[in-house]
Amino acid sequence: MVLSEDKKALRKTLLAARDALGPRRRKELSDKMQRLLIQSELWKNAGSVALYVSVKSEADTRELTETALKEGKSVFLPRCENRNMVFCRYNGGDGLIASAFGIPEPAGASETLPDDALLIVPCVGLDRCMCRLGMGGGFYDRYFAKRPYGVKLAYLFDCQLVGEIPAESHDAVMDLALTENGFIYPRQNR
Repeated sequence: MVLSEDKKALRKTLLAARDALGPRRRKELSDKMQRLLIQSELWKNAGSVALYVSVKSEADTRELTETALKEGKSVFLPRCENRNMVFCRYNGGDGLIASAFGIPEPAGASETLPDDALLIVPCVGLDRCMCRLGMGGGFYDRYFAKRPYGVKLAYLFDCQLVGEIPAESHDAVMDLALTENGFIYPRQNR
């Protein structure tokens, strides 16, 4: 129970730090992050991209979605079904429906992501070992436990990086991260 309370307190602190950036600064940083990713070999080599629809003060993903579609990549967006997350193909003109959490989600049929997909994952926090702190619902953790394929890219602002996330055995670990300061690769020791 202590670990759960630690996560809850850290989540509150990191969300406040992200919110404190303000809309103009978040847009500047998001634009920089999107440019860095689109110019990377990781992006250029990805035929399929799974993204999230950014809400509130999350790092914006709109330009990534638009660019992926223009470049002919297969684009997938997440949808929550009961306590699980699935991905649905998104073609740009498809309507999005607000979920119970208020997050825009695709309405189409779910599909299995290609094994080599680039998955751009929202984070509340991340440490240098790539342990991720999410919103607390465990949707990404459960998804990656069942389907650990693809390149998992944590996508967050630098102010959301911390020394250590109080991780549990079921918490998903990312392969690498991107902030406005560039790519971050995992440190192996914990």
